[in-house]
Amino acid sequence: MSTIQKECADFLRTTLNNLTGSKLGSGHAHEIVAAYFGYCTAAALRAEPKYQVSALNEAAILIPDLRLMDQRLQQLNGLPTGLPDVDELASQLSSFLSANGYLTGDVWYTRDLAEHIDVSFIQEDPIDRGRSLG
Repeated sequence: MSTIQKECADFLRTTLNNLTGSKLGSGHAHEIVAAYFGYCTAAALRAEPKYQVSALNEAAILIPDLRLMDQRLQQLNGLPTGLPDVDELASQLSSFLSANGYLTGDVWYTRDLAEHIDVSFIQEDPIDRGRSLG
C-alpha cells in the first residue's frame, strides 16, 4: 500500500474526529482517498502499476475526482454524521498533501474539466495566439 494513501486516510480520520467528534472508519477513509485520486476503490488504487501516487510530487496539476468522490460517499454505508461535503474533503486532502511536500503543483477543483479550462485556465493564463511556433 502506498504510504501516501495510508497517510491521507489517517489524516482524514484524525481531522474528522477532531472536527465532528465522529469516528471515520479506516476502510471508509481509504475509499474516500481512492476516489480523490480517481480510483473506484481503494483496492484499485493499491493495485495501480503505472501511475503510482508516490510519484505525485512530479505532477504539475492535480485534479481531484470530485464526481467520483460524490458517488463513493453516496455508496458507502455507515458514514459518520457531520461528514464535510466533498469539496471540503478534497480541499483538506490537498492541503495535507501540499503541507507534507507530496504535492508541489497546482490543484484544480472542478466537476467539469472542459468548463474549468475554458472559464478559469484560459482566462487566467491566456495564450499568445499570434506567436509563431517555429
